[in-house]
Amino acid sequence: LEFDGASGCTRWHDNICELVRGSPNPTLSIVCDFFQPPGSKEDEFALLAFTGSSDGTICTWDLSETVTAFVASLNSAGGDNDRDLGGGGGVSCNGPAKQVTPVARHERVHQSGVNALAMRRTEKGLCLVSGGDDQALHIKWIPHCPTGRELDSPHSLKFDFDKSADAHVPNAHVSSLKSVWTDGRVAVSTGIDQRVNFWKVSSTFPVGVKASQHSRGAPGFAEEDGEGKEEGGG
Repeated sequence: LEFDGASGCTRWHDNICELVRGSPNPTLSIVCDFFQPPGSKEDEFALLAFTGSSDGTICTWDLSETVTAFVASLNSAGGDNDRDLGGGGGVSCNGPAKQVTPVARHERVHQSGVNALAMRRTEKGLCLVSGGDDQALHIKWIPHCPTGRELDSPHSLKFDFDKSADAHVPNAHVSSLKSVWTDGRVAVSTGIDQRVNFWKVSSTFPVGVKASQHSRGAPGFAEEDGEGKEEGGG
């Protein structure tokens, strides 16, 4: 969707890409981030996306090349895309939509739907948090590629998806989780049980990840102060 800030008009473009060979089930959640990978050139960037599906699968997508080509096609189209945005019609900028396959596919992260996703990049790597319909919270740490392996990476993200560490917290809530957030050190989760749970996240590559709970209830509900259950994984 293209937006003209001066006129307030919008116009839809054709599909930029099609995500294929991910999960065959419906997508319930998505999170993405636009960033400059470590060690990259000044004009290089990456667009990373995660999708969560109703079968508990989380897929990782590198959309960098596709989006770069799309932006270039907009620029090469000249002034036509900057005028008459009120026409309401679609415009094809780069021909047929390109098919993109997952960089990584993580199956059975949750027993059922992945309702929420959040991610944050840190100096250690990438922290991905998911909340499921199975009442579980899952935390995945993905480190940066070791020096020397970046050139061999088939994608521009420069993360080592084969060396990720996980922590899974079953029964993080007494109902389905509906929203999660993280800054890489703390994770926050909410569910239908009307609770807001805070989790202290610690990563010790390559040993694993741990999450310590601090709960806060909704108004009228009891609160739990101090450290609660702690879960980790290798």
